[in-house]
Amino acid sequence: MSQHEQLIDAATKAIFKCDNEYLRTIEVDVLEACLAGLTYEEMAEKLDYSNRYIAGDIAPALWAKLTRALDEKVSKSNLRVALERLHQRQPSQEKRASYCPYPEGPVPLKSSFYIHRSEIEHRCSQIITNPGTLIRIKAAKGMGKTSLVNRILKTAEAHPLQTLYLDFRWASQASINDLERFLRWFCFQMGRQLGLDNQLDDYWDTELLTSIDNCSQYFEDYLLPNIEASLVLALDSVEQIFPYPEVAGDVLRMLRSWHEKSKSSATWEKVRLVITHATEDYVSLDINHSPLTNVGEPITLSPFTVEQVQALAARYELQWQQSEVERLQNRVGGHPYLIHLALYKGAVEGKSCQEILETSDQEIGIYFNHLLRLREELIQSKDLTAAYLAIANSPTGIELNSLQIYHLQSLGLVKLKGNLVLPSCSLYQQYFQRELSRDAIA
Repeated sequence: MSQHEQLIDAATKAIFKCDNEYLRTIEVDVLEACLAGLTYEEMAEKLDYSNRYIAGDIAPALWAKLTRALDEKVSKSNLRVALERLHQRQPSQEKRASYCPYPEGPVPLKSSFYIHRSEIEHRCSQIITNPGTLIRIKAAKGMGKTSLVNRILKTAEAHPLQTLYLDFRWASQASINDLERFLRWFCFQMGRQLGLDNQLDDYWDTELLTSIDNCSQYFEDYLLPNIEASLVLALDSVEQIFPYPEVAGDVLRMLRSWHEKSKSSATWEKVRLVITHATEDYVSLDINHSPLTNVGEPITLSPFTVEQVQALAARYELQWQQSEVERLQNRVGGHPYLIHLALYKGAVEGKSCQEILETSDQEIGIYFNHLLRLREELIQSKDLTAAYLAIANSPTGIELNSLQIYHLQSLGLVKLKGNLVLPSCSLYQQYFQRELSRDAIA
């Protein structure tokens, strides 16, 4: 953990203890920039905000928080000295049970347990401020898609842009497999978030228009005219509709058409789209006919590096050795959720790194449910099951066709080394080598 990270971590703890809230992402960015010696003008340019917003709004509020938390006057000029004094007097071990959440779902905006992906976050912040843009965030489950979306929306609101968020997991089973019902639910949810009356019956023409046409017209004629600012529409967990090809195909084509309209229509230009989907469901999706292929800005989330795991372990106040952190990162391939879970178990339940690693691929281990879910996904395809068994049994990797590679990468199970395909981590190799061999014998 670098000195800057230690000082920011100390500030985060102090503010939480004082105000019972965590630093916002933009506040962490300002702290980092101040510690790096940047002027307000330089940090505004780096973070892609106005100088007035940084120097006039964010910084003064941040100094006020730190002044309360440290019980001394804090400003940009004395920030480093004040945080160094704070860091020196903080105890090396603090009880975290009251605010050490179980690692499930997105990491809250104010949480100190969020690990920044600065390059990706900055890129998304730049993209979303441009008219008619589309960001596609694709990654396996547990990689941090929704956490990133929440921070994109926070950036959008600061510009300021109108934001709407819809998680496709909120749709009922009855709605999600019926196109007409799904689109009416979709429009209703958007109008409700905007505080507008439900006018679906007045705008929906079932005799002359298709469901897709009706949905688009409802946005164009009713919802968008009632929005003064440009709109960032975030659609999360879009993979929920993948098992229903007729619904998925039409909905994805509609979203693509909205993006294309934004290039030529003043009305649609104000719509910016953020779409996330878990790649595991590609196994059941015909990727060769996906309407969103090669559309918008694709964002792929990478695993945690050893340095990021070290930073997170420090925030959990774990005194694990460097070698233990490296072994954990290598064992799970840096998978963010699996890393968070191990560190949580170590901090809250007192499990040692050695215990976690030794039982990681067993039924009594902390990863059993995760491994079981992946196994259920994999065995849907006999072809992929056979291919992965061969990969798991090969010490050097094997060659596969591009479609097999694509599906296995979508499940997060493999990595490439030249033309060779290898397991993405030793946890998956050991578990599937054993379990798939048993299945083959049975």
